[in-house]
Amino acid sequence: MSPSIKNILIECTATDLTKANITLNTIVAMFSQYCAKPFTVEPVTVQYPSGPSHPKLAGQAIRFPDVSTGLIHADVGYIQRSIGLSPEQLPPAKVVELLGRMMLPATYLPAEKAVAVTVPITRSDILHACDVMEDVAIAYSMNKVPRIVPFVDCHASQQPLNQLQELVRNELAGAGYTEALVFALSSHTEAFSAMRLLDDGETAVVIANPKTLDFEVCRTSLLPGLLKTAASNKKLPLPWRYFEVSDVVLQDRAADVGAKNSRRISAVCMVNGTSGFEQAHGLVDRLMTIFGLSRQPGTLPAGEEAPVVAGGCYSFAPSVHASFLPGRQARVFVNRLSVSGEPLGVCHLGYFGVVHPEVLNAFELPFVGSALELEMEVLL
Repeated sequence: MSPSIKNILIECTATDLTKANITLNTIVAMFSQYCAKPFTVEPVTVQYPSGPSHPKLAGQAIRFPDVSTGLIHADVGYIQRSIGLSPEQLPPAKVVELLGRMMLPATYLPAEKAVAVTVPITRSDILHACDVMEDVAIAYSMNKVPRIVPFVDCHASQQPLNQLQELVRNELAGAGYTEALVFALSSHTEAFSAMRLLDDGETAVVIANPKTLDFEVCRTSLLPGLLKTAASNKKLPLPWRYFEVSDVVLQDRAADVGAKNSRRISAVCMVNGTSGFEQAHGLVDRLMTIFGLSRQPGTLPAGEEAPVVAGGCYSFAPSVHASFLPGRQARVFVNRLSVSGEPLGVCHLGYFGVVHPEVLNAFELPFVGSALELEMEVLL
């Protein structure tokens, strides 16, 4: 471009018509002030072809740019209350004046007790009455708005489950484990076949239109993510110790949305010269100790869903979880006490054991390891 150019064609192509209009109007407004007659523009008629290329505009002829102004009505009382000013501090005439400073011509309508605001093409950010209120506050100066104590007495506090999660994270970190933050979505293969599990169609929440194969379902377990983390850090020397305390998503027909979140504790351990079973066992014992639970002597019989566990105790029972090595895994049962000292009932807490070789092979892990996964909400 040079000073001798008198005619400029402004062309704007986009996949979003609204954003294209905003961009075109902004550029037109910038150039038009230098026209022989300021702020004039010669429109162009765009003929859209028939067919699937433009399904919403097919066969239409539309004139661009559309430089028509918008009109928004904003209640003066709403503006005053939202900013925190009284009618005496911010009368309607002052509102109109402040909007003028923000390049928003406005007129006060006494019958409606509102201001009619004309929105020029250069202010595409003004969409609702709250945007008008915000501009009034900016023009008035935020520093001049009086600070008052809220009329509602509300004392914030941390959610008990989140507070418990922070305490558990500190304990696991103190035990020498490194925290991993893994995606809440995973592939169907990682969630089921890689873990030697069958999809019954009633466990995982499936994404209707996944963008990639890595994000097909909401994770039903934290273990695949930790095993994938270990596989991504194979260049690091042993031992590998990773943990995560986070949510899994499970189908729940009783819930209003058909699914529920479940907070879990999971850890993976791979060390030199051993399967790491004693490491996972010791970590479970440590967690039970900090929750004030004592180990019940002996081992529970296999296959019982409600075994006998004394109040304030925890115990283990043989398990047959497909993701762990047979004979080298266990289920954890607890019977917590209430504040008054009454047993709350036996609950299944989770599993731990040596990870099955087929699972290790699916995640391309060259070392044997052990893992655990526990339901944290049972301990709340």
